[in-house]
Amino acid sequence: MAGSTDQIDREIAEVRGSIESRIVELRQRGQRRIREYRRIALIGLGVAGGVAVVAVGGYALYRYTRPPSRRERIERLVPAGALRRLVDLARLRQRVELAMRRELPAVRLYVGDHQVGEKPAKPRVEVIAVRAARILGTAAGSALAGNLAKAVTKRRNEAA
Repeated sequence: MAGSTDQIDREIAEVRGSIESRIVELRQRGQRRIREYRRIALIGLGVAGGVAVVAVGGYALYRYTRPPSRRERIERLVPAGALRRLVDLARLRQRVELAMRRELPAVRLYVGDHQVGEKPAKPRVEVIAVRAARILGTAAGSALAGNLAKAVTKRRNEAA
């Protein structure tokens, strides 16, 4: 059977006490870790801020110490709106030229019966005949070169 109620109450009180001490210990550990993580995050933010300040300072130093480009010199002399209008005028001129080109009819120049710039179409039989002649010429040339090479080496061997 079970023990007396006094004994059970004592055991429950002991278990509660040990659980409470564990809970308190876990809370303290959690609070310590939160403080550590907060400290690490602040250090990281500080380092990132320092790097950002150095990077911005370096870029500013670069911009102030390098000589200005041709475009920057022009922007200093000509107001920004005027420069933009000049660019718009150039684009407008290109559009007008393109529109005028589109309105012009196509011009074809013929000399005799042939159009200039266009190659006349060759008959299919002529194309095949030219290819066959090239192949035969290449084969005959390589055979002739081989025979000449043999004859030359044969004469050298006989002379030696």
